[in-house]
Amino acid sequence: MEQSNAVDTKHLLQAWRTGDNDARDALFKLLYAELRQVSAALLRAESNNSLSTGDLVNEAALKLIRLDKIEWADKSHFLALSARAMRQILIDHAQKEDRQAPPSQSHARDTGRRCGAATGYRRS
Repeated sequence: MEQSNAVDTKHLLQAWRTGDNDARDALFKLLYAELRQVSAALLRAESNNSLSTGDLVNEAALKLIRLDKIEWADKSHFLALSARAMRQILIDHAQKEDRQAPPSQSHARDTGRRCGAATGYRRS
């Protein structure tokens, strides 16, 4: 089954590259569970985040759809770029929240990050 999934994924990626939106939609449907796992893992590493797993997957999907004709290598490449898109969304979301927070809350968040760095905890 795993081999079949990899072959299906590769064909769907190739079809999407040629402009087949049905293939794109089928690809996201096929890999949705894996994308949710990636999203959940990234969100567990974040604190004070208001995004849900589904929100993060959907925002990453929109970001990937807007990219123009990527030369997808395979399923691993797709999942890696999806994870990168999700991380960037989390960064953008945190920066937006910092800009909107009152100065006292923003300072508390910065202090927390510095304390985390001082204890050896690194955010990825």
